[in-house]
Amino acid sequence: MNENGAINYSTKYVPTIRAFMESNAMIRIMLGPWGSGKSVGCMMELIRRSQLQTPNPQGIRKTRWAIVRNTYRELQDTTQKTFFEWLQHGIHGEYQAAKKTFVFAVPPGDGTRVHSELIFLALDQPDDARHLLSLELTGVYFNELKEIAKKIFDDAGGRTNRYPPIKDGGATWAGIIADTNPPDSDHWLYKLLEEESHLYPPSHPKAGQVFLEKFHQPSGLAKHPDGKWVVPVMGVHAENLPNLSETYYEDLCLAHDEDWVEVNVHARYGYVKDGRPVYLNWKPIIHVAKAPIEIVKAYPLILGWDFGYQNSACIMCQQLPNGLFHVKHEFPVDYMDTRQFARDKIRPFIFANYLGMDIIGTGDPAGGGHAPSDGMTCIRELAEAGLPIEPPETNDWDPRYGAVNSLLMKRLEGDQPAFQVDPECKKLIKGFNGEYKYKRLYDRRYDRYGDKPLKNEYSHIHDALQYAALFMERGIHRYRRRRTVAATAKPLPAGAWT
Repeated sequence: MNENGAINYSTKYVPTIRAFMESNAMIRIMLGPWGSGKSVGCMMELIRRSQLQTPNPQGIRKTRWAIVRNTYRELQDTTQKTFFEWLQHGIHGEYQAAKKTFVFAVPPGDGTRVHSELIFLALDQPDDARHLLSLELTGVYFNELKEIAKKIFDDAGGRTNRYPPIKDGGATWAGIIADTNPPDSDHWLYKLLEEESHLYPPSHPKAGQVFLEKFHQPSGLAKHPDGKWVVPVMGVHAENLPNLSETYYEDLCLAHDEDWVEVNVHARYGYVKDGRPVYLNWKPIIHVAKAPIEIVKAYPLILGWDFGYQNSACIMCQQLPNGLFHVKHEFPVDYMDTRQFARDKIRPFIFANYLGMDIIGTGDPAGGGHAPSDGMTCIRELAEAGLPIEPPETNDWDPRYGAVNSLLMKRLEGDQPAFQVDPECKKLIKGFNGEYKYKRLYDRRYDRYGDKPLKNEYSHIHDALQYAALFMERGIHRYRRRRTVAATAKPLPAGAWT
């Protein structure tokens, strides 16, 4: 950066960012490891597009961008810090602190002027979040997109291409750009980029430009074999290495666990633990089945239930005579009351897939309490739906946790793990991976956690599993065996049991 306003930015060592800038796609998302230059590249793209904007009749190139981060602290400590390392107040424009807006004004040198507003917004500030959805914008830059809610991402698209107004010629390019470390496979962003991208049109029907494009940088350890600094090849060599210490990525590997390294060094999709997970003996490489689990119809299907007003959950398991405990299906919280959940979701699923099987149900003994809807108990609701259950002796946390934890540690003949989860049980797996965790307690001195798990979207399905595991651990011979309607009845016509 020179004092005359020139910005010495080069894409020589970041070919993925160069391709990102050359694209005119309406939505461009860049994934990569730490230190790969993603954030700087996105900021330079806003500056570049500001200077490429077609001037209005007065010879002024007008644009307005929102730069968005999930929290104000991260906006200050990372996003703005990086921004002001490249752009300075008084040289490249004017920073209006009260408005959290930098007005970029460096002209392209052709006699026209530039007036580009870059507005910094943090989504944990209610005024900022509301402001984003009321602005007339050229485009939006989401810094660390995986921390942003999908609704904000979707709604922000409706605020782009609104400035400059049509009377001034409209926006030369408008849309959304974003950078992020890769999310896990259960994240909305993964689904958008890897599972649902085909749902978007290949190009905008009117503008004729690509609608959505992904740019994925290589691993930070994908170095040239001879160790020399070379111009990297996109997707083959690590990027931005000349701007990092020689052992930057190796040091990160030494300081973090494998899951963290997978995401933040190798730039692969994965889950990074945050907090203290409940099950330290969970190992996804051995506890997640390599292929879909096959239910053996000669042995009972076990239904574990966790009850709640509009947040009941159910898990379907099976334990074989050799002790192998399979988790086949999950039905997480779906904002239904117990009656609707049992009759409209669980019972039809059993009829369609497991008609004729013995089914054993167990669940939270608190399900005997009155449901807020009509005073009936949750257990009675299940019984009337043809799904009777036998609650375990207790719902205390320690025995429930112990029942699952003992399964995680148990090995069968040949060192085979005794606990297997079907890969389709994504909510349960993500909970095991770390989202089912102990509540963090506020303490300035060191990390402290409560002795009970945090109640969140993953806790209900794990509670259901714990009841099933506890039921089987205590021995089903201690309970009265019941055959549900699924074992004997013929399927009823639609609506017959409502």
